[in-house]
Parts: sequence; structure tokens; C-alpha cells
Amino acid sequence: MGKKKFTRFVSFALAVLFLVSGSALAVGAETSSVTDKSIGDYENARDLLSYEEYVARVCADAESTDKTVTVSALDDLTFVNTAGDTVTVKDGAWTLTTKDGTVCTDPEALPEGYALSDLVHLEEYDGRKAVYTPSTGSTTWKIDLSASGITEKALYNIMLSYYPIDNKNASPEREFYINGTVPFSEARSLTLPKNWSSYRSDAGDVLTATYQPSKKIRKNQEKLDATLAQVLGEMEAAGLTAYIAGEGADKALYVERPTVITSAINELIDMYELRFFVTDALNNEMRPTMLQDPKWMEYTVHDSDGYYSTPLRFALEPDENGCVTLTLTGVNEPVAFDSLTLTSCHTNPTYEEYLERLKNSGASLEEGEDVVQIEGENTVNTSTNVVYPVEDRSDALTSPIDTSRTLLNTIGTEKWETAGQWIRYQFSVNDSGMYEIYSRFKQSYLDGMYVCRTLKIYTNGYESEDAYKTAFGNTAGYYDGVPFEEATQLRFDYDNAWQVKGLSKGGNKDETYPLYFEKGVTYTLHFEVALGSMSELVRQIESILDALNNDYLSIIKLTGSSPDDYRDYSFTRLLPNTMLDMLEQSVALGSVSDFLKKDTVGVASSYTGICDKLQTLLEKMGRDENAIAKNLDNFKSYVGSFGTFLTDSKTQPLQIDYFRIQGASVKKPKAKANFFRSIGHEISSFVMSFFRDYNSMGSMDTGETTKESINVWLAYGRDQSQVIRNLCTNKFTASGEYGNIPVDLKLVSGGTLLPSILAGMGPDVYLGLGQTDVINYAIRGALMNVEDLDGFEEAVQNFNDAAMTVLSISDADGDLHTYGLPETQAFPMMFIRTDILSDLQIEIPKTWEDIYVAQSKLESNNMEIGVTTDYKMHLYQLGGSLFADDGMRINLDSILGLEAFVTMCDMFTQYSFPYKYSAANRFRTGEMPIIISDYTSLYNHLKVFATELDGCWTFVPLPGYETTDADGNKTINNCAVSSVTAAVMIKEDNKDYSDAWTFVKWYTDSDCQAEYAKEMVAILGDSAKHSTANKQALESMPWTNEEYVEINRQFNNLASIPNYPGYYIIDRYTNFAFLSAYNDDADPSSELLSYIKTINKEITRKREEFKLETLEIGQTLASKRSDQVLEAMEYLTSEYIKEGNDRYDAVSSAVLAAKYAIANSKIDQLNDASAAFRAILDSYGITETMTITKADGKTAEVPTYYVNIGKQTAETKNGGYSIKSLNEQQLIYFISTGLGDIANALASY
Repeated sequence: MGKKKFTRFVSFALAVLFLVSGSALAVGAETSSVTDKSIGDYENARDLLSYEEYVARVCADAESTDKTVTVSALDDLTFVNTAGDTVTVKDGAWTLTTKDGTVCTDPEALPEGYALSDLVHLEEYDGRKAVYTPSTGSTTWKIDLSASGITEKALYNIMLSYYPIDNKNASPEREFYINGTVPFSEARSLTLPKNWSSYRSDAGDVLTATYQPSKKIRKNQEKLDATLAQVLGEMEAAGLTAYIAGEGADKALYVERPTVITSAINELIDMYELRFFVTDALNNEMRPTMLQDPKWMEYTVHDSDGYYSTPLRFALEPDENGCVTLTLTGVNEPVAFDSLTLTSCHTNPTYEEYLERLKNSGASLEEGEDVVQIEGENTVNTSTNVVYPVEDRSDALTSPIDTSRTLLNTIGTEKWETAGQWIRYQFSVNDSGMYEIYSRFKQSYLDGMYVCRTLKIYTNGYESEDAYKTAFGNTAGYYDGVPFEEATQLRFDYDNAWQVKGLSKGGNKDETYPLYFEKGVTYTLHFEVALGSMSELVRQIESILDALNNDYLSIIKLTGSSPDDYRDYSFTRLLPNTMLDMLEQSVALGSVSDFLKKDTVGVASSYTGICDKLQTLLEKMGRDENAIAKNLDNFKSYVGSFGTFLTDSKTQPLQIDYFRIQGASVKKPKAKANFFRSIGHEISSFVMSFFRDYNSMGSMDTGETTKESINVWLAYGRDQSQVIRNLCTNKFTASGEYGNIPVDLKLVSGGTLLPSILAGMGPDVYLGLGQTDVINYAIRGALMNVEDLDGFEEAVQNFNDAAMTVLSISDADGDLHTYGLPETQAFPMMFIRTDILSDLQIEIPKTWEDIYVAQSKLESNNMEIGVTTDYKMHLYQLGGSLFADDGMRINLDSILGLEAFVTMCDMFTQYSFPYKYSAANRFRTGEMPIIISDYTSLYNHLKVFATELDGCWTFVPLPGYETTDADGNKTINNCAVSSVTAAVMIKEDNKDYSDAWTFVKWYTDSDCQAEYAKEMVAILGDSAKHSTANKQALESMPWTNEEYVEINRQFNNLASIPNYPGYYIIDRYTNFAFLSAYNDDADPSSELLSYIKTINKEITRKREEFKLETLEIGQTLASKRSDQVLEAMEYLTSEYIKEGNDRYDAVSSAVLAAKYAIANSKIDQLNDASAAFRAILDSYGITETMTITKADGKTAEVPTYYVNIGKQTAETKNGGYSIKSLNEQQLIYFISTGLGDIANALASY
């Protein structure tokens, strides 16, 4: 980004080059911007067997085996990347064969353009040698079963030993193939969990609690030292790691958070009120930093959706060579493997069998006497950074509780709801025996339903069951996973209040399951989200929803989405199967409703209401064809609600206060506080609400500082502001790299900025200001321009040109100023239902012609395409621009402008594309299988509210217009128009902006933006994808490889429209023109042309207000400059350069050439004439300069002949001047510059 120079005339050739190449850069259509996907790429996934079908068809003739086959992942493998390069590892030899045939055998000496991180190679992780597999490409292992004596088909579980490499936040995903094919749909995608731990900061500092004695003791140094030493001894005796630090009265005891919880540790934590969290300046506990903590893990292939609680079974049969192949194809995230194991199919014992095994081992089944309480917030590990401690103050018995400050005293809620998410704790008891595991929990999220968890227990410190048996003489107390089958279906019922319950499967008996624990042994409790006994119900709900969606599509293919209530559509004759299916699904819904009423919590709920209403409607429609058209809207609405029910039932939210491990005879913990304690708690909460400073939550006490804090305002949500506050505290203020600048962050309402600026009380920095507002504030002098500030050129490398263009505007001197750095950049993409397009054999559209073809096919099935009324997208794809003459007039009256507007209008008036619609709802129902929408908004919505569509949709870059480039190659221009929000600095007189600018650079930099995006996903899940404007941050976000490729194609092909004064008026009148064409059948071109004069008048009015050059109505810059140059040449030759003058011949020749070029609009001749006048000016040899004050208030040294051609006017106000006021050299300079402007203007038309 650079400023226009006042000496533009000397660089005309560069200006023309910029005009052409700049346009191509901003809106050019490279082939790479178009998706290379075809609908055929998605068809194979739709034809897969289900697991039930696979078991019935493929596994029927296979038997379980007792053999186990473990093979090294480091050998006999082949890797193929997406470009077609191949890597093989055989007998320890690594070989790369590139797609062009080049062979490389040294991974440290790769061919140019290759990176080792993109290829399979051998690496060591935590002392184990392993094979690194990148996030893309396919890795295939050849397993010789005959070498293990296996020659027949048999059933196996498949286990992978893997190491999740620290990279992005997402868990690694792989597509799974056996002998080159996906065996069944549930095995297509494998999600390998990562291991996360809680820390104080990104540096991995251990969480600590602080103990300080009372003020009275701290006043006496001797007593303070003695007390701390005593407590330190107690801590160390209980197995805690602690230390004393500080001086004088500030001396304190610091205790590291224990990994293993015991009753002795419980006692000390309660006695000294230890809390292992970082606190803010107001003593509020802050969410700990979640960091990836990679370690070797095992993954047995199972259903990632949680429908099946046991590992998936695979029927493997050796080929003629006695081998099978297993292939893992990268979806995202690199991961390392060291072995693959085929094991016999595992079956969990029942609880009765578990007890029998305990008795047979010789263990005593007496009740244990210890009591250990594990606070839910003190996890050892989690499978995702989304699961973290949260505050609860709803009940006085929540442990612990404090109404005066924030305590992160529970874990879970909607953060811990997705199948496969787990949390882990470690504990040890001091007495062997049988123990109940009670939990205090709340499940108030799924109305009238229960949620499930799977319990796994691991015995730590012993390599195998044999090693444990050697140590204790029996196997009682040894665990390595699920202890018994009932533990896969632990049930937590619905209630608005807190509950306390032992491990239970629910049902009529509601029995609990005591477990045996050995004294002194460390155990890991692993609680994992599972559908459990709900899995069959959820499968049934999903099956019903799929059927009903198909029924709805069948109906609208015949009737359209708005059928005539009184027309006879002959449904019984034309759609007999649909009529029958509605009756079948009505019966199925009845069974779902009965199950919810009887087998969950035994009461009716909102979900049973949905089922009952839909059941009644289906029965009515299935029995009476005349009721279908009349009730189609209700049917659609009920099916949408039923889809929400499916989404809810697939999630299993649960909030945990604590787990308590105790004997059965010990009194069960209370769930709810009594009346008097509850009243006291509520009164205390009410009173403290007047004293708690919610705006300052998260602010850290940074200690003494001589720096003045910078005031930063933002108008976001509370979650976003909390994340930004934490980043400011931990990454900015605490970092010496940025000078330890304190930040005062305030969450404000959206309309606060304007009155605060008018009152002179604005912030230093404002985050999230829209691009139009940026320019509106900037031209009124309210924002600080940043292009001359330190580090600007480096900072803008983070963004594409489209993002920077909208934050910049030229002043009256033609100097370009930039007012802020981009924060977000939103743009549209095309969302497609791959299942529907595949059914109808419609290819993914890449051009607008393809869109029209797809529309005709969809229209014949009463479906539609959702497009926007954004004519600007068409305008820039056609190679046009919204403004002409540097924003002095609108360009919509040009040929391309009219063509773009008419094209957009015709889509709605001639081709019947719908004008208004609910994108998410109609995409979900299938009425609109193709929709153009903002890429993050619709993506986030579908990820939350349309989970039943997972795998049935994707998004790709926009369609475009086919063009031919300069080399004659066919290309497609499919650029999108983006919108930007920015971080800006508020302008004040005599102010030092260095600290504010440092903050803006840090905040918009890739590290901060990437961290912000990760934190938002951590808080809100996959539905919180952030439309960052930072190129590196976008790449670091947890998109899948396929998603990122498509996003990046569009991100690198964005057009952005400069925000010239008067911009706001354009959309108002173009919308009037569109509505006239849409509602009144008016001619779009005529309607638009009728508003051009009005738009140009407003543009002129606003430019005059801000002292910018203007045009007369109907005038172009080329015609204005032509008149000015002709007048100047006439005056030059009549007053200064007359016959007999030494320069007379040269000037006469240049004038003649200039007049010819102007009269005939010859761009090359205009350039030549401009150069000729420049040569004449150079012949004077003028070296003197003068000082001028520019529009931005700065001074500049310019040649004495310099004049600002843009200010030439008969009026002298605002620095205007007449041509006759110019001297000889100024006239020549004026003419040369004007001829260059004419050439530039003509080239742009």
C-alpha cells in the first residue's frame, strides 16, 4: 500500500500498469479460484452400507478369532499425496518418487518445493520411533496375515497406537479404508482424540493455589514463618508439592495442583481453602489455559457418532497373497503411528460377571472405609479444549460456593455433550474394598430425557495385568478400560435441580454398581460422553427424520413449496409410497413418544409434544390425500422441530460438581440445600450483585507501572470480550515484547462511539468498526491515519488487498490514507446439498451458465436456488467497477454496470429465483440445494442446527463468468465482494499514538487472531468459526483440509469496493430500481438510469463538503481535464510561448499532438504529448522548491512549478485557482499532468 504522489504525470506508464494489474489482483479470475470438486466426488459416500447391513451381509459367514496380530506402522507402507507424489517405506528404506519421476532417498535432501512436514517420514516421539503422517494424503499399510497363520476370514477389532502431534486445536480425523474401500458408513471417518491439560499460561506453568495466614499472623514475621513452615510440612506429608515464596508480610505458601486426589489431600484443601486457579485483580477465578499435552494413546476403531458402545467389528479375509491393506487418508491434523493391531472382538462382562471374577480372585468384597472427593473442575486431562471449568451459583451446596466472586466450581454443561468427549481424574484410597462412586450433577438441558456416560477405569503404574498380579497376588483392582457392560450406559436423568446419584444404568431397579479399589494404587477415572441406552432411540429418530425429509421432497417435487389448497394433486395415484411411508413413520413416532414418556423420566415434555403433533399430522395426511396440500407448511415446520429434537438428542450435556468415592454405608451426599440455607444464599447473591464489578472481570493486577493504560472499546458479546480481555492480559500487557502496556478494555453498546467522540470522551482504540463507518469517521477527522506509522508495511502483509482497500481513501491532494487494520473479512460462498445434487445428477456449478442449467433441473423438481441481490458481485466478475473517475461519479451507467444490474434483476424476474427466503431452513429441508451465503454465518448455523445433514453438504467458491486472458486461455472470474471490520484509533490533538498503534498491530497480527479464533471455538465449539481477515490466522483455524482449500480459493479472489464519499446513497437507489423491476415489471436498465443523476448529485454534494474535486452532472474526468488542458494550452501560447520564443517549435508541436489526441481519444498519443510537455518543462532546469501545506496538515517540499490540478476552478475558495493565474512553468506542468489524467481516465472506461 502506498500513497499517490503529486507527481503522477512522471509515472504514467506505472499508473497504467497499476490500473491493469491492480484490477487483476483485486478481482482477477485465476483458474485456482474455482473448485476442482465434482459431484461425483461425493457419490461414493452415499452408497456405503450401514454397520447393521455390513454385519448382516459381510460378517455373517465370519467367526471371531482369538488371535492378535500387531504390526509395526514403520514398515511396508505407501503414501500418496494429493499431487500424486509417492513415498514408500520398506525394510527401513525411505523413498520419495515425485509425480514427474524424480527419485529421492534422503528425507533431509528433498527436491526443491517439497517440505518434510507434507510427507510421510520416520520420527521419534517420547522415545518411540514412529511414522509421521501429514494432514493430507493417504497412507496404506500392507499386513501379511498369512505370516501369523491366518488364512480364513475372521472378525477383528482394529486398534491404532498413535501420537497426536501438537498443531491446531482440532482432533485428527482420518478416512478409513480396508483393501481400498470404506467398509461401511460408520467407519468412514475416524476421530482420534488429543490429550489436553490445564495450565496457568501458554508457557505450561503448573496451576497453583496460594495460602496466606491471617493478617494478624502476617504482622508478626516469626509467627508467619513458623505457620508457613508448619503448613508446608503438612502439605508435603500428604504428598502435595509446595513451596514458600515472597518477602516479609507478602510471604505465602504456593501449592501445585495435585494430580492424584486422596482423602488426606481433600482434608488439607478444605482446611486451607485451596483453589488451583489464576485469579484476576478482583479475585475472580479465570479459566485455565488449555494446552495440548501429547502422549502415546490407543484408539480402537469405533463409531464416532456414538451409536454403538462397543468397538466396530471388521471381517478381514486374506487375499491370494495372504495380505490385507489398511489405509488412512488425512482429513486434518498430522498424527504419528507406531503400530496397528488386529485383536479378537472384545466383549465386556456384565456386572454380575465382574463381581464373580472379584470373588474368584480371592479379593474381599467388604466395604472400603475411605472417602475421597474429586472436584469436577480439577481434571487431569480432557479430550478437547472445549471442556473446561464453569461457574455455578444456582445452589448453596455447590462445592465450593462464594457469592462475592467468580468460582469455577463445576465442569461440563453444553461444553461436554458430544459423543467421544472425555474427562479424566486420578485418585487413590487408603483402604482396600468396595466403593460407590457418587456424582453431584445437573442435567437440566434435555427436557424430559436422560443423558449417558461411559465409565472407563485404568490402573496406573503397572504395565500389564500380570505385573499387577505379581505385586498383589491377584487381579482384583486391576482395570484397563470398561469394567463391565453396564458402565457403558450410565444414566443421568433430567431435573432442573442438582441431583446426587451413584453409578446407575437407570431403569426400574435403579441399582448402583460398587467397584473394588486396592489400597495405595492410583486409578484413573475416565468419563466419556456416550449415547448409551439412548443410541437405539437416536438411530430411530434419525431414520424417521430421513424418511420424512424424503417424503417432503417427494411432495414438493410434485406441488412446489406453496401448493394450491384446492387443487387435486392425485397423491394416492402419483405418490403411493410417500402416503404409505407417512403412515409408517406415524407409527414409529408413536413408539418414540411412548419411550420418552415411559422409559426416560416418566413425564411428558416438549419433545413428546413434537412427536405427538407430528404423529397426528402424519396420520391425517397419510389417510387423506386432500389434507396434504393444506398441511404442507405445518408438516415442514414440525419436521424442522423434529430435526431440532434429533440434534438435541445426539448431544448429551451434563454438569458435574464433584465425584465422591465412599463406602455404601456412608451417608449419601445431599443434592440440594435446605430452605434456610437457600434463602441465605439468594439474599447474599442479591446483595453482592450490587458490588461485583462485571465490567472489570478478567482484568489483571499488573503491578506498579509508569505507563498510562490505553482505553479499548468493543461492541461484541460477553464471551468475545472475555477472550479478548484474557489475551490482552496474558499476551500483550504481560509481554515485555510489547512494552508491558496496560489495557483498559470496555464492553460497550453499538451506538456508543459517535456520542463519545462528539463529547471528546472516546477511547484510544475501537474494535470491530464496519468499513463504511471507518471512512465516515475518517473523512470527518475522527480517526487516526496509520500509513506513516512504524511497522505499517509489515502489518499489511497479513491481509489481502481487498481488505485494505476499503479502509483507505485519498484526500484533496490525492494522497492515500489508511484508517485502521482489518479485523474480520466476510464474503459469500456457494453452499450445496451434495446428496440432492447427486440424486438429480446436477454437477457443481462453476459458472452462472451452470447455475441457470441447475435451476432449470431443480425447477422441474419444484426446488430452487438461493442467490443474493448483490449486483456488485456480477459487476466485478464482469470486470467492471462501481465508481468511475476516482469516485467522482457512479459507473453503473456504463455498459458493464447496466449489464451486471440487468443480469441480477433478470435472475428474479425472468428466471424466478426467490427474492426472500430463510437460507438455513430451506437448505436444511432441501428446497434450496444451492445457496449463496456468507461463509461463516451459514456454516456455523448448519453445524449447530442441522447436524442431521453432516456429510450431505459442503461449500465451494462462487460461480463466475468465463473469460479469456491475454494469452488466449479460458478462465473463470468468480471474485466475491467482501465486507470488513477494523481496529481503529480515535484521533485527538497532541496525543501520542505509539501505545495504541502497538496494540492495534498486536491485536490484528496472526498470533493474536489465531489465538482468538481458537479460544472462540474452545468456548462455543465448531459453531464459532471466526471470519478473520488475517491470512495466517485463517490457515491456523481448525478447518478440515477440504474446507480450508475451498475457503482459501475464494479468500484469494476477493473484490473490494473503495468507500468514496456518497457511497451510502447508492444501495438506496439501486434497491428502488430493483424493486420497480421486481414488483412492477419495469425495465431494470431504464429504472437504474433514472437514478444515476440523483446518485451523482449526492456524490458531488458530499465531495464538496469534504473539499474534494467534483464533476458537473454529465461530465467525466476525461472531458473535464480536456477542457482544462485546452484552455491552458491556449493561454500558454497566447501569453508566454509566442513565435520567436526558443521553445516555440517544441510547444507548437506538442500542442498540435495534444489537440489531436484529445479530439480522437488516443491514449498512446496522450501519453506521448504528456511526455513532450514534461521534456519541455525539464529544459528549464528548475531546481528551486517551495513549502506547501497539504490537506492532511503536513508540509511538503515541491518544485516551484507545482500546482494541484484537482483544485483548479474559477472559484478561489478551498484553495481553488484560475488557469490565468499560473505562470509559464506552472502551465506546462498543469498541461502535462492533465494529459496524463485524460489518458488514465480513458483507459479506465
